[in-house]
Amino acid sequence: MVSATFPLLKREIKMQIAIVSDIHSNLQAWNAVLLDIRSLKVDRIICLGDIVGYGPNPAEVLASVHENVDHFVMGNHDAVICGKLDENLFNDEACSIIKWTRSKLNSKAVRFLGSMPLQIHAAEFRCTHGDYSDPAAFNYLFEPAEALDSFRATDANLMFVGHTHLPAIYAQTEGAFPALLEAQDFVMEEGFRYIVNPGSVGSPRDGDFKSTYCIFNVATKSIYFRHVVFDITAFRQAIDKAGISTTPSYFLKSDPLSDRTPIREKLDFSPAGVDTSNFKALADSSITLKQGRWPGSKYLLAAGFAGLILTSSIMITKPDKKPVKCIDGTLTKQIDSTRTPAGISLVSVPQNPVTEGSKIPGWRIIQDHQQTPCISVINSNNAAMFKINSDNTDKELRLTSPLIAVKPEVRFCMDGLMQKSPEFSGSAYFSISAYNGKTWQKDCIIKQPAQLRKGGWLAAKQTITIPKDCTAFEFSIVCKGKGAIFIKDLSIERKQ
Repeated sequence: MVSATFPLLKREIKMQIAIVSDIHSNLQAWNAVLLDIRSLKVDRIICLGDIVGYGPNPAEVLASVHENVDHFVMGNHDAVICGKLDENLFNDEACSIIKWTRSKLNSKAVRFLGSMPLQIHAAEFRCTHGDYSDPAAFNYLFEPAEALDSFRATDANLMFVGHTHLPAIYAQTEGAFPALLEAQDFVMEEGFRYIVNPGSVGSPRDGDFKSTYCIFNVATKSIYFRHVVFDITAFRQAIDKAGISTTPSYFLKSDPLSDRTPIREKLDFSPAGVDTSNFKALADSSITLKQGRWPGSKYLLAAGFAGLILTSSIMITKPDKKPVKCIDGTLTKQIDSTRTPAGISLVSVPQNPVTEGSKIPGWRIIQDHQQTPCISVINSNNAAMFKINSDNTDKELRLTSPLIAVKPEVRFCMDGLMQKSPEFSGSAYFSISAYNGKTWQKDCIIKQPAQLRKGGWLAAKQTITIPKDCTAFEFSIVCKGKGAIFIKDLSIERKQ
């Protein structure tokens, strides 16, 4: 079936519709989102495809989605499972999970996936998985130029798409080039057309570990984005039990507990120096406790709590940290952004190669582990890039720009590409730290590259507004992980 109609009856014009996408066999995420949807008393649920793939619970998710979702469109992972898409179009790791997923589904599941349409045509909107220029091709829609083809392919004022796992809004006025906006609640305006991506329920790629979806209020023509926390630990355990790869589930690298040692491995909860061997004898003794009182008990309790506090403070005392190393490159003068024309980058990757252990012109290496600096500048395919080798997920490694002087409330655009080696584990992100002349606000803006680009590169792009009391800021590449990361096409430009 190529498309399906979804008429809105007059009695339903006040309805609220939940738009979900890319559940990817993540039962924990789907259950959390479904609970959130039910709590809001939403009238209908539409799924934009990719119910299966990547995750460890395809049959359980499919059964629940079939029971609770009202309308569907087919995703590329749904299509490959039911034989309507060639699995050779997927990478080796995805193919492996596709074959595993098939083994977990019966013929009824395959028939259901194969019955889903590529598009939904409703009175108020359209739905598909990829773009509208060729829904069967499952093209990605990342950039405004890619959105232009979809705007040309239909006359609808509101369209919903999935596939990229990134919540986003594309807006266009008549005859104008589309604009890409960050996901935000909004009300549709006269003369504008919109393409809305609700993000992903089961495999978010926006640098967060929360499920995202959106709600369309038909009466008010408004869109609301929802961000829902789910049990990421239970999901990880389900993947381990299934024996499939965690690599496609990129959000696991954003797990806030991934680089922390469980506290029960650090603390001994037994009171120090207490002999428990005589507790039973004490309980069997002739001492009588009436209504929980014991002569002198308040003094004993006070002494006991004091001892516990003292013991606890001894148990959690840690040795002093080793001094943090700072390797200064050949620093230029403080950069005055007011003297740099708008649109010209204030930071960049040096064009000449730099070996590990050498100073990097215009940058500082700040580390609290590893004896030798492990950052270099290499050239690959005529592009200069940083290569950062890190060996510790608990310690931080920073590559920091010179201080950039600014005027308060000026807007800048931060942009860059990052690629992680296959074995990399931990976290890596771009950071802005602000200075007000007296104190630093470390990592006041953090951006994790998450938008997938050609060649496996992840893009990060964000417009930032300098705080009112800020007089300067620093840009940093921060790594807390094991493995290598590569960074290229860095820029921070002042906006007009």
